[in-house]
Amino acid sequence: MKRTKSVEAIQGNESAPSFDMVRLKDAAKIAHVSQDTIRNFFKQGLRGYRHGRIVWVSLRELESFIRAKAARNPTLVGITKPKANAQAA
Repeated sequence: MKRTKSVEAIQGNESAPSFDMVRLKDAAKIAHVSQDTIRNFFKQGLRGYRHGRIVWVSLRELESFIRAKAARNPTLVGITKPKANAQAA
């Protein structure tokens, strides 16, 4: 997977914003979910950007979406809270 930086960042000005868009299939790999899950996220409010047949996803928006989803219900995204009285083995 390639990530492209802006011209300013390549020239040494690291404060310039970087290009954080990835294809849908790469977003699914990064988030460890299926492509269908990413498509379901679109239905739930995540933005996708279509260019021809290719759908792009912003990594920042994906991360923000998943964090908000985890805050509402941790078990839906595979994040579980440790039990308060769990004993070490």
